[in-house]
Amino acid sequence: MSLTLINAPVGEPLTVAEVKQHLRVDTDDQNALIQRLIGAVRRKVESETARPLLTQTWEWVADRWPSGGIRLPMAPIASITNVKYVDSTGALGTWSSSEWQADLESLPVRIVPAPGYCWPTLRQQLAAVRVRFVAGYGAATAVPEDIKAAMLMIIGHLYEHREDVSDFQVHQVPRAAEWLLAPYGLTTF
Repeated sequence: MSLTLINAPVGEPLTVAEVKQHLRVDTDDQNALIQRLIGAVRRKVESETARPLLTQTWEWVADRWPSGGIRLPMAPIASITNVKYVDSTGALGTWSSSEWQADLESLPVRIVPAPGYCWPTLRQQLAAVRVRFVAGYGAATAVPEDIKAAMLMIIGHLYEHREDVSDFQVHQVPRAAEWLLAPYGLTTF
């Protein structure tokens, strides 16, 4: 199984102005660094929580239909764009959305055959099943405030401690940020 980002998010959940206010930075000479930190922290939070923050399109790929149904390993998922498969002749087909059902509320999101239908016959080959879907909270205003607060803490930490080690002390991500992200599936930081 693999996941591939098809369409990256447009924008970021935090603006440079919001971060500058948090950091108490009054000049514009740090804007480029702050913008890079926002993107880096967003990607890290998304990776650790398996939660895209802004609208993004992803593709899940597997070699066969999984027993128990397809489980998409991220949330929230707004919609399933399509389910494609390589049929027994080697042609790429689209499984009709009337023949499958998705539970977008469960974690993980599941896709199974609709009542009265079964999985289409696959050709035995690598990457025979593909599910394209739209994930994320939507716009920046829809991202939960505690996630944004955790991002601000992490950005502030990285801004102040630009190296992993300084003065022979290891600097770790603020525990409060881990605490804020824990309800969203944070594994490790």
